Amino acid sequence: MNRRQFMIASAVFLASFTVAPSVSLASGLTVNNRLLRQGVTGQDVLQLQNRLRDMGFLHVNPTGFFGTLTHNGVMQFQRFRGLTVDGIVGNQTLQAMRPQLVQWTRATQLLPLRTDVWLTEPLSGLTFRARRTGGANHADMEPLTWNDTDIFRRIYGGRWSWERKPMIITIRGWRLAGSINGMPHDYQTITNGFPGHFCIHFVNSRTHGSNIIDTQHQAAVRIAAGYGP
Repeated sequence: MNRRQFMIASAVFLASFTVAPSVSLASGLTVNNRLLRQGVTGQDVLQLQNRLRDMGFLHVNPTGFFGTLTHNGVMQFQRFRGLTVDGIVGNQTLQAMRPQLVQWTRATQLLPLRTDVWLTEPLSGLTFRARRTGGANHADMEPLTWNDTDIFRRIYGGRWSWERKPMIITIRGWRLAGSINGMPHDYQTITNGFPGHFCIHFVNSRTHGSNIIDTQHQAAVRIAAGYGP
């Protein structure tokens, strides 16, 4: 999705939005329209290895070659997610690796308090680390370090803002579609140069003060789910 498509999608979703079931918006195609299995090479394998490493199933640098370690990593991921365990990346496995739309009731189980995550803003590709430090209706988060705060600020063009942005949240075994705001507020528990916390919303999460489902956050969640593997 290029910048123009992103802006069009954002406008459409923000203008009219209804919450859908917890399914991915992905097209269902395998990477480069081929099955990935042991012995193949290519940029799609490199991308697969990056995903496996991000989710904790590969502990070496990606090479673009689908060898034994990648095969084992795929099987571990498949087993973790309850998929058919064959070490082959077809449609089912690829879909599970895409950013997932999950209800808040499920997201809060996958992201308990004090969980550290990787957050990726899909348009820029910028990634930083954060920790869940609270939140009942949605996740309250704080950047882990001063460097993470600096990257976060870059995502918002150097100034903090309440603007909602699509975000991909990577944890063990999952990539989740979410929406963040970029305004530090309320309590702070980590010394990181970020004077407060920020919020991550998922499907049907609610605001804390007004206890409503924020349609702008929900639109951004759906946009995040539309990004590929």
